Amino acid sequence: MFPKGPRFPAPKPSDVPGPNAYTIPQESALDNYKRGAFLEKTDRFTKDKQPIDATKPPSTTSDNTKQKSQPDMERYRILQKKVEDLEKVHLEGKKTHQVELERLRQELAASQKASAEQAERLEKQKKQNAVLEARIQELKKASTTDQSELKDLRHKLRVFELERDKASSKHSEILELKKTLATLEAKRKEDLKERDRRVADLERQLQTEKRKRESLETSAQDSTRALEDELNAKRTAVADMEKCLEQALEDSRQARAALHDIQDHASDREDALVEQLEQHRRLLNTVAEQYGALASQSVSLSKYNALQRDHHASQLRQLRLERKLANAEGQVVELAHLIRHIKEQNLHLSKHLTIASEEISFLASQDQSALPPPGIEDWSSSLLDDIRSDLHENKMKLLESTQTTDSLVSTYYELKSSDLHFAASAILQQYTDVQALAEQRSSDLTSALASHEAIATRLESIQKEKAEFEEKMKEATATSDDLRASLAVLETQLAEAQDKIDRSESQHAAVLKKERDAVARLTSTVQKTRIAEDALRAEIERLTAELTEAERFQEAYYSLSEEVGALITRNQLAEEEAEKISKFNAEILGHHNPAQRIMYVDRIRRELAEAKHKIAQLTREHENVLAHNEDLQHEIDMYKSVRVPQENKPRTAKTRVGRPPLVNLGNSLNIDTRSSHATSVAFSKPHFEPLLEYREGDMTTDELIDEYAFELTIMATPPPDRVRKPQTTPVLVKAYLVAYNVASTLGWAYILVLTLIHLFNLDGASDTIPSPHGHTASSVLSRFVSSLSLPKALRFTTTSSFESRLPPALQPVYRRSTTAYSRVGPQTAFVQSFAILEVVHVLLGWVRSPLQTTAMQVSSRLFLVWGVVEQFPEVRSNPLFSSMVFAWSLTEVIRYSFYAFNLVGKNPYVLLYLRYTTFYILYPLGASSEAFLIYATLPKSSPIPGWLSWLQGMWKPADYIRATLFGIWWPGLYIMYTYMIVQRRKVLGQGPKTLKTN
Repeated sequence: MFPKGPRFPAPKPSDVPGPNAYTIPQESALDNYKRGAFLEKTDRFTKDKQPIDATKPPSTTSDNTKQKSQPDMERYRILQKKVEDLEKVHLEGKKTHQVELERLRQELAASQKASAEQAERLEKQKKQNAVLEARIQELKKASTTDQSELKDLRHKLRVFELERDKASSKHSEILELKKTLATLEAKRKEDLKERDRRVADLERQLQTEKRKRESLETSAQDSTRALEDELNAKRTAVADMEKCLEQALEDSRQARAALHDIQDHASDREDALVEQLEQHRRLLNTVAEQYGALASQSVSLSKYNALQRDHHASQLRQLRLERKLANAEGQVVELAHLIRHIKEQNLHLSKHLTIASEEISFLASQDQSALPPPGIEDWSSSLLDDIRSDLHENKMKLLESTQTTDSLVSTYYELKSSDLHFAASAILQQYTDVQALAEQRSSDLTSALASHEAIATRLESIQKEKAEFEEKMKEATATSDDLRASLAVLETQLAEAQDKIDRSESQHAAVLKKERDAVARLTSTVQKTRIAEDALRAEIERLTAELTEAERFQEAYYSLSEEVGALITRNQLAEEEAEKISKFNAEILGHHNPAQRIMYVDRIRRELAEAKHKIAQLTREHENVLAHNEDLQHEIDMYKSVRVPQENKPRTAKTRVGRPPLVNLGNSLNIDTRSSHATSVAFSKPHFEPLLEYREGDMTTDELIDEYAFELTIMATPPPDRVRKPQTTPVLVKAYLVAYNVASTLGWAYILVLTLIHLFNLDGASDTIPSPHGHTASSVLSRFVSSLSLPKALRFTTTSSFESRLPPALQPVYRRSTTAYSRVGPQTAFVQSFAILEVVHVLLGWVRSPLQTTAMQVSSRLFLVWGVVEQFPEVRSNPLFSSMVFAWSLTEVIRYSFYAFNLVGKNPYVLLYLRYTTFYILYPLGASSEAFLIYATLPKSSPIPGWLSWLQGMWKPADYIRATLFGIWWPGLYIMYTYMIVQRRKVLGQGPKTLKTN
C-alpha cells in the first residue's frame, strides 16, 4: 500500500531567513571593523530588545507568525511520526495476516485429512466387527457341537461302565471283560487325543472346523461298531474261562487281603519303631545332657544339705570371729593410744625432773655456805619420791598393756589358724566326695553307651526291614498309580479342552471390547474436529469484526493525511509572510541605497541563514545515511543468522500485496466473508487492512511465493535473546558430552547407593567392617570448639562422648559412618578424578564455562580426595567423610543428569527445581564437612612457634597452607550460597530461561 520513497514532495529551500536569523552573537568580533558612529549608538540587533509600541501592525504580525509556525512544525513532526508508526503497524499486521492465513489453511487441511482417515477407520472397524461377530457365532456353534459330543461320549462311558458292572457280576466273564475294557479304554484314549488335536486345529483354523468334526464323528461311529463286533466275538469265549477266572479272582482277593494286612502291619510296625527310635534318641540325649550337667554342676542331696549346713555354720563362725577380731583390733588401737599417752606423760615428767634437778644443782651451787631454809629438803625428797612412784606406776601400766596386746595378738592368730585348718579339712572332704561321684557317673556313662550301641544295632535291623517293606509297598502302589494316572490324563484332557474354549471366548470378547473402544475414540475425535471447526468459524467472525473496526483507523489515517497537506500549505504561506516581514524590516532599518552598511548586514544575515539551513539539511542527510547503513548492516547480519526474532524481520525492497480472503475456506465453513484478517498476540496496537489496489513497486506472484517461504523459515526458529551469529556444537562433540554426563551420573549414583547401603546396613555387612584407628569427628569438633571461649551452656560439645549424646537410633549410623571409607573411598577417588575432563572441555571450547571457576572447583575436590583423605589415615575414620561423600554424590547426580537432559533438548522441571533447591542443605553439609576434614589434619600444637609447640610438634608450611584453606572455606561457602540463591530467583522466579549446558 505504501511504496518506499518520500510520501510528500520535499519542500523547496526558502531564500527568506527564518526567525531570529538576523541576530548575531554579541561575543563575535568578526564585524568590529564595520561599526561606525551610527551603528554603535543603536542597539537594534540585541536579542532581548522589546518593541516600543505593541500596537504597531508590523511587530504584531511578526510575533503571530512566529507563534503559529512553531506549533505547526511540532504538529507536523508528530503527525509524520504517527504516519510512520501506522505504516509499521500495517506492515507487521500484513505479515501476521499472511502467516495466520497459511496456518489456518494447514490446520483445516490437517483436520479434513484426519476426519477422512477416521471415517475410513470407522468403516474398517465396522467391517471387522461384522466379521468377528460371524466368527464368534461359528465358534459358539462349534462349542455347542463339542459339548454335545462330550455328552455322548460320557453317556457311552457310563454305558460301558454299566456293562462292566454287569460283567463283573458274572464270575465267568470278568477276565475277558477286563481285557475288552482295557482295549476300549485304550481306543477311547486314542480317540480323545485325536479329538483334542482336532479341537486345537479347529481353534487355529476356523475354516477347516466342519471337516475335522465330520472326521471325528465318522471315527467315533467306526470305533463303536468295532467295539460292538469285538464284544459279540468275545462273549462266546467267556464261558470257557469262567472257572479259570473264579480261581484267579479268589487268588487275587487272597493276595490283596494278605498284601493289605502286611502293608498295615508293616506301616504300624514302622511307625511304632520310628516312634520308639525317636523316644530312645530323645531319652539318650536327655540322659547325656543331664549326666553332663550333674557331673559338672551338681552333687547328691545329702551331701549338698550337709555342705549347706556346714557352710552356714562356717559363715556364722566367720561372722563371730570377725566380730571378735574387730573388738580386739579396737582394743589394740585403744591400748596403742593409751601407751602413746603414757609415754608422752613420762616424757613430760622426765623433763620436769631434769628441770627440777637443774634448779636444785643451781641453787646448791649458788650458795654453799648458806643454809637451806627449813623444810626445803623434806619438800624436795617428798617430791622426788612422788615422781619415782608415778614413774613406777606408769612403767607397770605400760607392761600390763604390752602384755594384754601380746595376748590378744596370740589369740587372734590362734583363731585364724583354726579357721584355716577347718576350711582346708572341709575342702578335702568335698574333693573326696566329688571324686567318688565322678567315678560313679563314669560307670553310669559306660553302661549308657553300651545300651546306646545295642539300640543302634537294633535300629539298623529295623531300618533294613523298613526298606524291604517300602520296596513291597512301591511294587503294590505302582499298579494303582498307573490306573489313577490314566484316569487323571482323561480328566486333564477334558479340562484342557474346556479351558481352550473359554480362552477363545475371552479373547473374542477382548477383541470386541477393543473395537468398541476404538469406535468411542473415533466418535470423540469427530466431536473434537467439529468443535475445532466451530472455533475456527468464531475466529473468522472475530477477525471480520476487527476488520470493520480497523476501517475506522483507515479513515482516521486519511483524515490525518489531509490535515498534513493543509499544514504544509499553511507552512508555505507562513514562510512567504516571513519573507515579506523581513523585507519590511529591512526597509525600516535603512535606506534603499545598496552602498549603505545596513544592506550589507542584511545580505550577510541572509547568507548566514542559507548556510545554517544547508548545514541542517546536510546533518539530517548524514544522520539518514548512517541510519540507513545501520539498517543495512543489521539486515545483512539477520540474513546470515538463522534465528531471527519476529519483530526484527528483514524488510526487502518489495512491498507486500494485500489479498482478499480465500473463498474456498469460507465456502467450506459455510460463512460469507468479505475479507479476513489475523491479529497477532504479540502486538497490542490496532491495525487495519489495506485497500486492494495495485501500485507501483508491488510484488508479482512468484516473488510473493519466494518471500513467503523465506518468512516461514525465519518464523520456524525461536527468537534468541539478541541477534548474533549462532554457535552450533558438532554432533560428535554433543554425543560425547551427553555420554560423559550420563557416565558421571551413573558413577555418582553408584557411590550414593553404596553409601546409603553402608550407613543403614541394608546388606547386613556394614557392621563387620573394621574401623581404622584415628581421630574421630567428636575429637576434631571438641578440639576445634575447645580453642574457643564458649559459654557454659554450650560446653557440652567439647566432651568426647559425642556418640553417647546422640539418639539411640542414630548411634549405629554414626558408628558405621566411621568405616565408610572402606566401602566408597577408592570409588570416590576414581570417579572424582575423571572431573579433570571438565577443564579440558572448557579449554577446547566445547563448554561455555569460565575456566578459572571450573579449575578451582575441580582442584578443590581433587585436593580433598588425594591431598587430605589419601595422605592422612585419621581422616578416613572420620564420620564427616561420609557426610561429604553423601553431599557430593547427591549434588553431582542432579547436576550431571540436568546437563545431559539439557544437551538433548529437554529440560524437566523436576531436575530444574532440584538443581536450584537442594543446595540449601547440601552446600552447607558438604562445605562444612570438607572444612572440618582439613581441620582434622592440622597438628595439635599451637600454630605460634614456642617451646610448647616445639615439644608437641612444630607446624610445617603445608600445615599453614591447610589452615589458610580452612579459613578461606567459610567466606567461599557464603559467596557460593548467596550466588545460588540469586540464581534460583532468576531461574525459578521469572520462568524458564536458556541455561548453560556442560
